[in-house]
Amino acid sequence: MKITIATPHSIWEQGNRKNQEDAIYPRIGEATAEDRVFILCDGMGGHERGEVASNLVCDVLSSYIQEHWDGVNFTDSLLLDALNATMDELDKLNDDSDRRPGTTLTLLVFHAGGAFAVHIGDSRIYHIRPKQKTILYKSRDHSQVYDMLASGEISVREMKTYSKKNVITRALLPGLERRPKPSVVHISDVQSGDYFYLCSDGMLEQMTDKELVSLLRKRVTDNQKCKKLIELTKYNKDNHSAYLIYITGVIPEPMDGQLKNDEKDSPANALNLEGYASTISKHSGFGLLSFIRTLLNRLIR
Repeated sequence: MKITIATPHSIWEQGNRKNQEDAIYPRIGEATAEDRVFILCDGMGGHERGEVASNLVCDVLSSYIQEHWDGVNFTDSLLLDALNATMDELDKLNDDSDRRPGTTLTLLVFHAGGAFAVHIGDSRIYHIRPKQKTILYKSRDHSQVYDMLASGEISVREMKTYSKKNVITRALLPGLERRPKPSVVHISDVQSGDYFYLCSDGMLEQMTDKELVSLLRKRVTDNQKCKKLIELTKYNKDNHSAYLIYITGVIPEPMDGQLKNDEKDSPANALNLEGYASTISKHSGFGLLSFIRTLLNRLIR
């Protein structure tokens, strides 16, 4: 397939921080409708020189991809090679201290197979279809609260106010004995009118998924939507950055029916976990075992 996009809109706000630790590629104001690679990194606020790590990852990863990708099919093996090259450079920042520079990562590539979505940490990628009022994909944060949600220790509602909601379980750091594994999702169900939204967690402080979909459904220009996103997040404490990318068209090709699409069922899709957790919580009065027993009885019948 061939995907065409409108000129992407970027956000790069410092928030109530002393420095800007977010980095995006293409750089602020430089993206065009011809770009196919988008990166967003959030330098870890709890580590010194977070902005050094985020900018290094953006620069090295984007350069490697542009040098080694043929511009047609993006592959898992190319991704791993690019990440290893990036980590090799990041390792040069290692000083064996307890406060090494680190960063999250989101990477979105449009290619002949559709969209290739990658993340490490709690910066997110959304695939939104406003005409159906729905989110098709929301990357599952590599975070303590999502692990707790998966194990039944916490509810979706409790996640929002949990004291350690910003503790992440994966990040790009120099000098790691075991390098973090990225979550990768292949998306071939891309339609004209869809949006892809990359954002650091600072964009999400005061905005729910429902509000995001509602905003993108409004009949105003993308520039106005982007300005509204900035307005709604101007009092956020953290750095906050984003890329808003509108799909203007999808030209099908003969082999599209064989393209990989694991967006809906991927464990990296937070919607699957949140939906399952919500179902369990509705039956919490019975207890988990009772709920499972009831469900099995219904299936047997």
